[in-house]
Amino acid sequence: MRAEHRAAEGELVKVAFQLEPEACHGSGTETLWAERVDERRFRLRNVPFFVFGVAAGDVIFALT
Repeated sequence: MRAEHRAAEGELVKVAFQLEPEACHGSGTETLWAERVDERRFRLRNVPFFVFGVAAGDVIFALT
């Protein structure tokens, strides 16, 4: 799973997950709010709609 992040206001950041744009949703990315655990790990704070294999509360690694 590949994700990139960019800083947001406050303690949370947006994590962008790459999606297949040809899928039924037609989007190339889905962004989720996350809190920084350390330099490259983030805990997801909301429920993904299109991204499979992750859930709210999961700790993920993201490319910075």
